[in-house]
Amino acid sequence: MLAVSVALLAITAVGGTALAGHLASEVKSYTGCLVTSSGTLVKIKEGDTPAAACTSGQVQVHFSGGDITTISVTGGLTGGGSNGEVTIGLDPKYSLPQGCSGATNVAKFDGTAWVCAMDNDTHYFAGTGLDLNGSSFSIEPGYRVPGKSCGTAGHFARGFDSNGDIQCSAPAANGLEVWQKARAYPAVTVVRLPKGEGVDVLIMPLPAGTFLLTAVAELESESGDDELHVTCFLRNGAFSPLPVHNSTVDIGDGSNHPRSTAVVHGVVTLASADNVRFTCSSHFGDGDPDQVWGATVTAVKVGTVHTP
Repeated sequence: MLAVSVALLAITAVGGTALAGHLASEVKSYTGCLVTSSGTLVKIKEGDTPAAACTSGQVQVHFSGGDITTISVTGGLTGGGSNGEVTIGLDPKYSLPQGCSGATNVAKFDGTAWVCAMDNDTHYFAGTGLDLNGSSFSIEPGYRVPGKSCGTAGHFARGFDSNGDIQCSAPAANGLEVWQKARAYPAVTVVRLPKGEGVDVLIMPLPAGTFLLTAVAELESESGDDELHVTCFLRNGAFSPLPVHNSTVDIGDGSNHPRSTAVVHGVVTLASADNVRFTCSSHFGDGDPDQVWGATVTAVKVGTVHTP
């Protein structure tokens, strides 16, 4: 043991450099031969090879004042090295701030490091017809579609009937939308027109919108001597007249069962779904009442109406 200690002391003086364990920098390393029988070191030289090749009874040994060889860092680490005291740390790009003061401050990356900054989170507010409760939106009751839903695939709500129920239908094809309803003898019986009484010849439901309406009635007098007059017009579901031109015709020219045609037409805008009533009323004369043999109501949905 004494011989080994002396040899180690000799190493510390090699080249006039004092060596100490765990050097901070400029750590030297040496290689020599250990004589196994005596425990002494010989042929010591700085570097990785001894001053001369070790011979029989000798073992090559390596000495250094440091206790690491190499520490390499990758990814989010910094530092490392292969000699002396080595320090490693966390790259600022991967390190969050220890704490951000204030309820509105959050950690944000500025392109180089994570810093505390104001939270610019987007806030949402309920607009018309919407309610916001916490983080959940809902539709206000007044904006919900009442009644039944459309159960047929591809159908949409097109309006409401007189009971407030949704009327569903497929989307309109390209071009004009046309509604038509007709009655004709003998498929249906004639409509008799007692004097002074308005009688609904046809009733046709329509959705909201603007329509070009044309209603035609084929009228007949039971006697050619009546000299009767018939007025036909259009009313809504509440029996109020619609703003179209009425049609008044005279029936009775002395022939047997004379006939005439009443035509009512005009543009009508319905704010909501409604029934259009084609009504005829007989007046004047003193003979038998008039009657309607056939009638047709045609509605064409239009866009903007121009009145130059």
